[in-house]
Amino acid sequence: MAKSALPSTEHALLFIEDVMDRCMTPFFLLGDTAREVVDSKNSSPLSPIDTHSPIEVGIKKTSYSEYLESTLKMFLPPDTKWGKDKIEFVHLDTPVTLRIIKRRFKFLDHLDTVNYKITTFKIPNPFEKYWKQRGLVR
Repeated sequence: MAKSALPSTEHALLFIEDVMDRCMTPFFLLGDTAREVVDSKNSSPLSPIDTHSPIEVGIKKTSYSEYLESTLKMFLPPDTKWGKDKIEFVHLDTPVTLRIIKRRFKFLDHLDTVNYKITTFKIPNPFEKYWKQRGLVR
């Protein structure tokens, strides 16, 4: 198998984007993943996100269904940990957490779009309000 030119963190980010796209489920970036992508707008487009950070993304509880779970099981590794509030797995040495957000937060009602390299991601809006309250988003 050929070694990817992408750092494992970026590869994991694109992997989760691909999986969620195949599941036709909207998702958004959370935590340090969101912060690094937002901050990357002011840096070189070739700069990778921190290759030591885990990937953290979220979906709203209203998007989670038995269909989604069964589809995710087809794409995610067999050692994936399935919890009530989150799904955790490792992709190419990068931990990935998919949080299932049960509470309503205004900054998740109308997500913003941010460009990152060749793709776009959804992030909380306004982002700075989310960033101050990120510890509550579970």
